[in-house]
Amino acid sequence: MKLLLTLLFLVVSLFSSTITIEDSTSSYKDFTLDLYHDKTKELTLKQIQNIKMSQKTTNNITLGKQEGNIWLHFSIKNTTNKIQKRVLFITEPTLWDIELFLISDKKIISSQNVGQNIFTKDGKIAGSYPELEITLEAGEKVDIYIRNTSPFHHTFQVQINTIKNVVEYKILKNSLLFFYFGTIIALLLYNLFIFFSIKDKNYLLYVGFAFFYLLAQIQHNIPINSLFSSLYITFLIGSSHIFWVAFHTLFSVKLLNIKEYYPRLDKYLSYIVYFLLAVGFFGIYNLPVAIQIV
Repeated sequence: MKLLLTLLFLVVSLFSSTITIEDSTSSYKDFTLDLYHDKTKELTLKQIQNIKMSQKTTNNITLGKQEGNIWLHFSIKNTTNKIQKRVLFITEPTLWDIELFLISDKKIISSQNVGQNIFTKDGKIAGSYPELEITLEAGEKVDIYIRNTSPFHHTFQVQINTIKNVVEYKILKNSLLFFYFGTIIALLLYNLFIFFSIKDKNYLLYVGFAFFYLLAQIQHNIPINSLFSSLYITFLIGSSHIFWVAFHTLFSVKLLNIKEYYPRLDKYLSYIVYFLLAVGFFGIYNLPVAIQIV
């Protein structure tokens, strides 16, 4: 009987959408959330609170492209006899439109709305890590609601962290990004130096590929508002994906000398490259390539 009750408790805990805080140092990076897909994008938070969410998901959100709003919900309970402070933290700083709500007794305690499609009063893009500080009294329980809207893939991780862990995460990720972008810039400058030394145009094509690939990665890993204006986003950043594909294809064609061995294929590939460059130049193409360092 004792074994049966233990197994029942484990099963309930596995599918429970409540995080139990039992000490002052724990962070939570593996838990279950309730999920509801509002395809109409018309439901308010109050209406969502009255809906029983039967679908479950892990805190590693990988839903692919979904029309409408994705709503997530879970609860946090402080079972200690002391005040506990945590941070609701989303690992991606470049989401399109995400809103966080901290609810107690069905009333909003605090909220945050950020994203590459959200603008502040002074016209700047509200791009940053979505995060919300949580203070729990002894024995207190609160609800967390998350609304995410995106024309691209819904890919991010929800965490409940200590303030210290959030700071450490940002330092580590920024260090990795610094190394990653530094390596790309080094390759770009190295090939540019070789081009000026031997005047081989193939190296200039590689420089073009590296430059636009760098911009594409910046778009997926760094909040745009910290670097560029909205005009820059709509043109150069928005077209960077198609430009790097075009330059990479042209570089490969020249490097492999396809024209000599497969002249017909070279002709077709050249047409494709010119088409890509034209479309990218006029800024009418925005390819949502999900390349991210998580």
